Amino acid sequence: MERNEPDTVLIYSPDWTHRTALENLFSQESLRDGLVIKTAETVSDLLANSHSPPALIILDIQPRSAPGIILTLRKKYPLVSLIFTGDYFLYSDRIVAEYFGGIWLKQYDALMAGYPATGVTEHMTSSLFAGACPSVRIFSDTTTINDVLPLLDLWLSQRLAGVVSSYRMREVALDWFVRGVSLREVACRLRRSEKVLYHYRCLMMQALGIRHYSRDFIPSLTVTAGPVRRGGSVEPPLPASAG
Repeated sequence: MERNEPDTVLIYSPDWTHRTALENLFSQESLRDGLVIKTAETVSDLLANSHSPPALIILDIQPRSAPGIILTLRKKYPLVSLIFTGDYFLYSDRIVAEYFGGIWLKQYDALMAGYPATGVTEHMTSSLFAGACPSVRIFSDTTTINDVLPLLDLWLSQRLAGVVSSYRMREVALDWFVRGVSLREVACRLRRSEKVLYHYRCLMMQALGIRHYSRDFIPSLTVTAGPVRRGGSVEPPLPASAG
């Protein structure tokens, strides 16, 4: 009789402590369900898996900075679910997850809150933790990150209209603030008072759910290809800077 291979969970994190902690979170499920846990320190290691599609992939990086990796994984494993982990997630992270589908965003605190009674996979299957998740978007083998990035930008802009009803506010945010133009310079160029534009910015921050303008505003409305070479091949990302 042919023996079925056990399900595999792939965990990628460039941070050793995070990688080890995530591996330990699966210890109970590994013993109970016979899961095989494989870890990857680099993106190259992650994509080097040559066995059957994994049951789940954990990515300890920011979705907004990883569309190139997501696209590569989607073309290799079209229906495999992805869990992104992090301290917190921004609007752009949620947009990327929504666009690609089949992606869960889980904060470290949420994963730890139910441990060990609640396993990581239950965060995808339980109605108490999972929430709604859009279906997986399928891509052809010829799709490149250069095809996807403009669509992601358009998706972000269109979805932002559902969060911020004012066209003028969205225009100022996407055309000026996201480019790093100062409040004073925007006011000068648009011939509007700084007070009005400051009000726009505050309302936009409230809508995006952020408090730190210098740290989170531009990243909240920006999606980058991530670690890819020209032509779309994946490069390992640089370690995140401290702080």
